[in-house]
Amino acid sequence: MLIRTTYGIGESLSRDKGLSWSAGGPNGIPHPVTRFHIRRLRSGRLFLVRNVPDPATPKLRADMTAFLSADDGRTWTGGLLLDGREHVSYPDAVEAADGTLYIIYDRERGGAKEILLARVREEDILARTLVSQGSRLHLLVNKATGEK
Repeated sequence: MLIRTTYGIGESLSRDKGLSWSAGGPNGIPHPVTRFHIRRLRSGRLFLVRNVPDPATPKLRADMTAFLSADDGRTWTGGLLLDGREHVSYPDAVEAADGTLYIIYDRERGGAKEILLARVREEDILARTLVSQGSRLHLLVNKATGEK
């Protein structure tokens, strides 16, 4: 189990199908105190979307990036930068029947007030760039204007 903590992404392990858990602690993935997204894909890989903090500004919610793991999270590959701007956070994602990954997140809740979408595939994440037909980044889903 991965959890949001003040020191990055924390981890707790169960060896009895969830009946008991180890004490939580750091797992070595740096992350600001914000939501991340993790799920198992049909391929069997784990899919993680998180902010990648700059050591100079570890609390800044920037650089929303997607990763894959083929070994249950021991190592992560890829690193497709979905949005390199500041104040991007709260990712969520689904996998379509054809393997397309739809990632939704917000940008500047107090400023731009945007909800954005990235449409990618595992190949894009592994290549660290868009290589699949139809893959797109920064698709605007909604912009709160405050108008009625």
